[in-house]
Amino acid sequence: MTERLVSDWLNGFLDYTSESEPPTTFRLWTGINCIAAMLQRKCLIQWGPIRFYPNLYIVLVSPPGQARKGTAIGFGIDFLMKTGINMCADSTTKEALIRKIGESANSDIQEDGTINFHSSYTIVSPELTSLLGGGDPQMISWLTDWFDCGKGSDGIWEYSTKHQGEDRVSGIWVNLLGATTPDLIGKIPDIIGSGLSSRIIFIYEQRQEKICPQPFLSEHQKDLKAELYHDLEQIHLLQGEFKVQPDFIELWTSWYMDQTVNPPFCDKRLARYCTRRGTHIMKLCMVVSASRSNEMIITADDLSRAIKILEQAEIKMPYTFGSMGDSPMAKVLNNLMVDIGSHGTVTTAELLQRHYYDIGNSRMFDDMILILKRQGFCSSDNINGQAILTYNGRKFDG
Repeated sequence: MTERLVSDWLNGFLDYTSESEPPTTFRLWTGINCIAAMLQRKCLIQWGPIRFYPNLYIVLVSPPGQARKGTAIGFGIDFLMKTGINMCADSTTKEALIRKIGESANSDIQEDGTINFHSSYTIVSPELTSLLGGGDPQMISWLTDWFDCGKGSDGIWEYSTKHQGEDRVSGIWVNLLGATTPDLIGKIPDIIGSGLSSRIIFIYEQRQEKICPQPFLSEHQKDLKAELYHDLEQIHLLQGEFKVQPDFIELWTSWYMDQTVNPPFCDKRLARYCTRRGTHIMKLCMVVSASRSNEMIITADDLSRAIKILEQAEIKMPYTFGSMGDSPMAKVLNNLMVDIGSHGTVTTAELLQRHYYDIGNSRMFDDMILILKRQGFCSSDNINGQAILTYNGRKFDG
């Protein structure tokens, strides 16, 4: 391997994409997925009897046309296609997808001289619901299985075909970067009950970060793009086991115990996600370690960074499921929460003006505000005759 040209790939990727409209989180998680795509099944953490591989299911979520999901994903596609890894970046049938995954079989010689066979494949789906076939139970089931990288040390995944009976893929490893809207997620309620949602990190944003009428690259960014591609090729050469440092083990133990007792969500729609936070963190640790170095060593600093990245995403994650709920008010109530959370402080008059077309009558509006206050989401004051609502949580940039 040659020396890295950029001190940290993720920071460099954010710099390279800084003069664009997608929110920082969309660009960051696109970069994270790019690194995961390079590491493939040839890299892992051996944690006692458990093996963690660096595949991630990352889905960008925003209202239609509001946060430039496609632009963010486009940056990732640009890098990934240039590296020539096994991937698809458009919609395809599930039968064709399985065939492509099976045809992606590769092998690498490990440090101990053994040969590692793997079928590593990255899916980029600008519209997740197309990939899921509008809620096809079999596709949801397959994606759920693929995240766990097959059975046994050889990663065997078996499936039934229409004409050939049982078939299998060895060393299966699937990495996903997708995008969708809350409304479309709401049309696939089975995504929650299936367990697939616990394997997905949903990155929610309400709107674009800035307006860039002239998104041209500076000379610095053009040079940086070439350096990022060079370093991504270096990351692709990594293989073997990531080693953890003693300070990592100490911090991991403390964090894992605390998050098990105090999960970040009480929302039943995210209950299963909470059980997999440790898995997501382990995967992220490999990514952030590879972002800064070829050493394949994971430190407490890497763990702290991974936790911070995930916790930042979790602030808005519940809004992904805003249109899902038994109450007919669920979608409107979620929209009010997003609005209040985005602004931090807002008058009830302004709120009603922005959402009147979704609200049946003033009584319903008053009831929803009362629900938000009683659950502690916001508080209210009367200033100069105006009712002011203040978000009680951590204000986020919409």
